[in-house]
This record gives sequence, C-alpha cells and structure tokens, in this order.
Amino acid sequence: MRIMTVPITPSLLLCLLLSLTGATFPTRAESPTRVLIITGGHGFQREPFFDLFRNIPDITFIEARHQDAGDAYDREDLLDHDVVILYDMVQRVTDSRKERFLSLFDHGVGLVVLHHAIVSHQNWPDYERVIGGLYPEPQDQKGVVTEALGYEHDVDIPVVIAARDHPVTRGLRDFILHDEIYWGYRVNADVTPLLTTPHERSGNPLAWARTEQKSRVVFIQPGHGPEAFKDPNYRRLIRQSIQWVKSPNPRPAWTPLLKGESLDGWVVHGGKARYRVEDGQIIGTSVPNTPNSFLCTEREYGNFILELEFKVHDQLNSGVQIRSHAFDHPTEFEWKGRAIKVAPRRVHGLQVEIDPSDRAWTAGIQEEGGRSWLNNLRNNEPARQAFKAGQWNRLRIECHEAAIRTWLNGVPAADLKDDRTLSGFIGLQVHGVGDRTEPMEVRFRNLRLKELPRASATNRP
Repeated sequence: MRIMTVPITPSLLLCLLLSLTGATFPTRAESPTRVLIITGGHGFQREPFFDLFRNIPDITFIEARHQDAGDAYDREDLLDHDVVILYDMVQRVTDSRKERFLSLFDHGVGLVVLHHAIVSHQNWPDYERVIGGLYPEPQDQKGVVTEALGYEHDVDIPVVIAARDHPVTRGLRDFILHDEIYWGYRVNADVTPLLTTPHERSGNPLAWARTEQKSRVVFIQPGHGPEAFKDPNYRRLIRQSIQWVKSPNPRPAWTPLLKGESLDGWVVHGGKARYRVEDGQIIGTSVPNTPNSFLCTEREYGNFILELEFKVHDQLNSGVQIRSHAFDHPTEFEWKGRAIKVAPRRVHGLQVEIDPSDRAWTAGIQEEGGRSWLNNLRNNEPARQAFKAGQWNRLRIECHEAAIRTWLNGVPAADLKDDRTLSGFIGLQVHGVGDRTEPMEVRFRNLRLKELPRASATNRP
C-alpha cells in the first residue's frame, strides 16, 4: 500500500480546526453601511464631530447641509442610504420636502437623531412623532433659559443604562459624560428609554428608541462637543445605534434594463425610428415621415427609481416614458371636465422630457397623447441650467405612489402628484421629425431600475 504525504499548510490547518470544532468559514463581509449626515442651522466643531464617524468601521458617510427650507431632503440619493443621521436645527421646510422626509420610513431607512436636532421643526407634528419627542422652544424666545425649559453647557452627566439588553446599549456600563444637558423637552409615550440620568436638572430619558413604519429610530440627547465625540462610551453608543437602525431586511437592488448587446425585453410602439445597441448604449435614430417612436419595456413598473444617462442631438426632441401604455382599442378618459381620447396603439402616459431647445425643460413632465404639460420647468431656473448640450446628462426619476420627482445632473427638477395611472411600461422616445432626412440620434446608457415597495398604512394626519 502506498502512503501519500500531504504538507500541512496554514489554510489546511484552518480547515481541520474548523471541521473539528463544527465552525464554519466566515461569510464575505457585507457592503459598508451607507450613512447620510444632515447638518445645518446650528454651528458645531466639525473636525471632532466627523472624526467620530471616521472611526466607525464598516460605514461610509457623506454630509448634506441644509441651505434653505429643508433642501437637504431634495438630494437625489436620499433613499439610497441605509441610515440618515440628523444633526441639524432648522424650522422651515416645504411641504414637498416634508413628504420626502416621511418617505424614508416607507423604505425602511434607519434614523439616528442627535442632540440639537430635537429643537428642529417646532410646528411640524409629524416630525415630533417620528423622532419621539420635541424641545418646544418658542421661536420668539430662542436661546432663553427658564426653570421649565433650557440647557446648560459643560456638565458632568451621570449616564445610567436603562435598557441593558437593548442592541443600542448592549455592553455599556453606567458612565460619566462631559457635555450639555437639556430640560423641559417632551417625550412621547411610545418610546423605549435607553439612557437616563439622576442629574437634578436634566430631562429624562437621555436616549430612546422607537419604530416608524418600516424604520427604526434612535434619539440621543448628548452630543454637543468634542468631549462627548471622543468619549469611548459615546462612540460605542453611536456605532451600535447605526448598526441597530440599519434595516435587517435586504434593501431593493438595482437591476440593469439593458442586458448585453440585445434588446430582448423591449418592443417598439408608435413610429418607425430605428433602435440599436452599441457599446452598451441604446441608440435611437430618427426616420423621416413617421410619428413619435418609443422603445418600450415589455414589463410594467409601478413604484421605482430609474436612473440613466442620455446624450441627444441638439435638434432632436426626446423623452422617457413612465407608467405608460399602448392600448389595443380606442381609449377615452376625462380630465378637468374635458374628454381625452387616445387612438389604438398610440403610446399614452407620463413622459419625462428631454428638451435640447432654448426652452430647456429637460426633466419636466408632460403626458404623451393626453394632458400635455403637467409640470414644466418654467419656474425652476437651476434645473433649466443643469442641462448640458451635446454632452452626457444624468437623469433620475422616482415614482412612489402618486409622488413623481425628477433630478437632472443632481439638480431637483419636476415635483408632481398624479395618481391617474400608477403602473405601466418605460419607454425611450425618438420624436417625429417631419420630412427631415438628416438622421439624428439620441443615446441612452447605464439604464438601471430599483423597484420600491408599496407604501404602508400610516398614521400621518
């Protein structure tokens, strides 16, 4: 019998040890947690604050700073983050940005609210409900300290762990934190207290947790200055808060709409413009004496985020159809007291415009074959200026129930509420050019789509 010898390598030794102990190989590390930190409206020491997050492993973060009326909520990538951290103190916020903020919780984005963010949005009941409380400072008495409502800097705060088995506080022991206290803030009944203090002036609890629809929320009252940011207990508290509020459920994934060099899954409706795939691009070319043409997905989509890039000839109108249809029969509907008729096989539905003309309404929304313009960019000069003639432009379209929003090269463009049609195909238009024989092209690339869940029932007023 021949005996074979096998050299014992470190990897083989590891395999033997794992098999003997019943252990398994570690799985591949997850992608880093994507964190968006929203600031604005209150000064702070930036370097020690952000150093806190630089020292948290397995996260990546960016800052979004409010400039006006809650505009950080207009970011096109707001819903792409796993966790949002509020370290702002603002009052004014537009209705559309309120809805954008509340949409976080339809999508399971986690929320961590720090320190002075409890002073934000004094007159917005939804905000108080979401974060679990409010510091009710009258705006005509900002900074006024009374026995009933106020704050004090440079306090040694005895911190008591109120929920020792909670994932946010697990492993922490009572500690002293040098920071700022608040008192007089309201706390809602549905929160789980995490930290308390016996300090005679401080409000209680110091931190709490709750859920909002599909999301987890943590509020932490301390967090004013460098002493807190550098404290190892505070750092652990922030790290474990981020870990806990991150949804345990997989986030919707991006799906490419173009697979390889084939147009499988697409069909042409309308005119006879030519479409081809070349170097990962869908290229639409005009043909004379034919009506508007549309390359359309065979699948229909309802709630989604669609991203793509396009480059268009300076004399060719185009657009992206969303929630659209091509009916086999004549169709009629009523809008504002008048009948809208749609011919058989005529593409009908919402179109996000691609408009290289001087009008510059690219990313505005009209209805092809129907109600015409529903949200143009006449009063949105930043969006009109965002279009890059003769270059690749990035378009993002977000449809969630009746809310439809667009961004052009990262600039907020259209903001529309329309619930007449909540699902349909996606289409890429080559506009009719009359009898012009010069071929003109529009190119699309990097088309990807993320399907979003239906909105859950809420207790919003």
